[in-house]
Amino acid sequence: MKLRAFLLLGICIAVSRAPGESIDEVSLISLPGNAIQPKALAGADGRAHVVYFTGEAGGGDLFFSVLGPNEAAFTNPVRVNSTPGSAVATGTIRGAQVATDGDGRIHVIWNGAMKAKGDRPPLYYARSNPDGTGFEEQRPVSGNWLMDGGGAVAADGQGGVFVFFHGGEGHGEEGRRVFVRVSTDQGETFEDERAISPEGLGVCACCGMQAFADEKGHLFVIYRTASEGARMRDIATLFSKDGGRTWKHEIVDRWEITQCPMSSMSIAGSTKGVTMAWEREGQIYLGRWDEEKEAIREIRALPGAPAGRKHPSLGADRTGDLLVAWTEGTGWNRGGEIAWQRFDGSLRPKRAPDRVSGLPVWSFVSVVPKASGFAILR
Repeated sequence: MKLRAFLLLGICIAVSRAPGESIDEVSLISLPGNAIQPKALAGADGRAHVVYFTGEAGGGDLFFSVLGPNEAAFTNPVRVNSTPGSAVATGTIRGAQVATDGDGRIHVIWNGAMKAKGDRPPLYYARSNPDGTGFEEQRPVSGNWLMDGGGAVAADGQGGVFVFFHGGEGHGEEGRRVFVRVSTDQGETFEDERAISPEGLGVCACCGMQAFADEKGHLFVIYRTASEGARMRDIATLFSKDGGRTWKHEIVDRWEITQCPMSSMSIAGSTKGVTMAWEREGQIYLGRWDEEKEAIREIRALPGAPAGRKHPSLGADRTGDLLVAWTEGTGWNRGGEIAWQRFDGSLRPKRAPDRVSGLPVWSFVSVVPKASGFAILR
């Protein structure tokens, strides 16, 4: 089950087209049953390795399955969470995040379900067992920090597993910081959490974040701040090239907004470099990482006027082409549409956007590169 960590991508479900139906080398694939919010790893074996959510949005389960290269059927699912009903989908950005290490073991994190008012459900972690037949018992990895928005996970292929989350105690959003817990033994044990974002910048409480490890072992994190009385909710990056010991921080995209936009992000690596995607004011933005400057230096908005675009997902093929997929018209307890557009390695659009309806409540999309073209799981 050898996978490549640099093909970690976000994923989803919807209902309107048959599994495997292709539109201009893009296959739209629905997940089994009424599942939502899956995350996927594109394997070197041509198969998509998928974690998805089922059950009640306030307290359901995560399952792992594999989709073969012919897109005909998913394997029998294996439950990820060892405690039934301990995962949550409400709010869209609190669901599972997935990474894989150099030995093909799957690492999953997710926000715990709140069972009663006043609960402090933690961020949970579980990894696949050595033979890949199931998952070990879930473990809390966030301590007693007050969780809200989603965390992130990355693996560097050399035994390093990195769990990220944001939390705070009694100081509002401006008191929140991004924390990391590092494992050097494939998730067997983790060091204590360390704050890695600057003090005083805050973190947008109910937004998600995304993490990524490239083939060099460099670590990338993208998240949203909450500073200046929580009126500035800027996109920021954290970067480490020494296994998470030190971090470089940079503000990427400024946004003055007084309420949490409940936004999410995506990262993909390719032969052309690392690309990140995020949302602002109903629009999706792409940023290309500059290796020399160790920062995002090229930012482009998707073509067309903002149209309630949210929850971007990036996929990159072997040529460096990108497929960007996103949602439109979604909101609290409201589904919407799926849209996507293909770009070349220089972030120039190769064709006009396509879209379909039928995105379920609390869900989103994710892109997986194939031998030829891309798949959007929904």
